[in-house]
Amino acid sequence: MSILNNIFLLLLLVSVIIIIIGLIKPSLVRMKSRKAAITRGALLFVLSFILFGLTMPDETEEVSEPDEEQILNEENEKKEAERLEAEKAKELEEQQKFQEQQALEEQQKKEEEERLRLAEEEKRKAEEEAAQRAQEEAAKVPTEVEETIPSEDISFKNCTEMRKVYPNGVPSTHPAYDSKHDRDGDNMACEQ
Repeated sequence: MSILNNIFLLLLLVSVIIIIIGLIKPSLVRMKSRKAAITRGALLFVLSFILFGLTMPDETEEVSEPDEEQILNEENEKKEAERLEAEKAKELEEQQKFQEQQALEEQQKKEEEERLRLAEEEKRKAEEEAAQRAQEEAAKVPTEVEETIPSEDISFKNCTEMRKVYPNGVPSTHPAYDSKHDRDGDNMACEQ
């Protein structure tokens, strides 16, 4: 609203007040009669109403179009917001890929550790079985050789001679055992 429009609106209100007071007591508005108060108040009312209507802004006027600079600024702001959103989405995607990669590496590491543990366990079992087989074979060989050799008391000068007959040596319970051939004292003579 413009300043003139405000002034004419104020005059319009004053004219209504003059008409009301002139009807009640014309001497308060310096009029001699009610008729004069109503006439002058009505004339002021009509005149201020017309002037108020003329100074009223036209609402049917088209809203001014935004200038090109404002349009460009809005477009730039929109593009910037889209770019920031795309960067944020890309960053989230990269973070998810990184976490997935770490989880995959950790899973592979656990699988590798489990595979190594199983391989080591299999190796240990194979070594135990081989040692047990060797021990069983070592125990069997003297008995097989004993069966081929007569059970008479046999003595050997040294381990070389004994190994010709008993390649794996003899235990202390064997008749060919002699403590001089058992250097390490493990009750097995001339073992390899």
